[in-house]
Amino acid sequence: MPFARTLGVKVISATPDLVEAEMTIRPDLCTAGGVAHGGVVISLADSLGGLGAFLNLPEGAAGTVTVESKTNLLGSAKSGATVKARTEPVQRGKRLQVWRTDITDEDGKPVALTIQTQLNL
Repeated sequence: MPFARTLGVKVISATPDLVEAEMTIRPDLCTAGGVAHGGVVISLADSLGGLGAFLNLPEGAAGTVTVESKTNLLGSAKSGATVKARTEPVQRGKRLQVWRTDITDEDGKPVALTIQTQLNL
């Protein structure tokens, strides 16, 4: 995932049932005030949901694409902090998959909750 690599996403584990990753918030990924830009947090979740969906593609599917994503930004992550993300399937179907990603800061406090739908291609 080239874009995830650009963000500095480090996948810790990736199975069909769970994807875990972490990312250090660099200054160039922040807004005014030195906190992670919401788009960066959303991109982390989208990357992991896509990876989880890819690992669950039904036979004959060529790939997956996000068709819907809803993120609640619940807290902030400061520059220099490492956030942790945990992605689990909600539903794995032949055409659509739904994934939930929880992102927390170094203290385990919520940063974001994302629910996304992936289309199997």
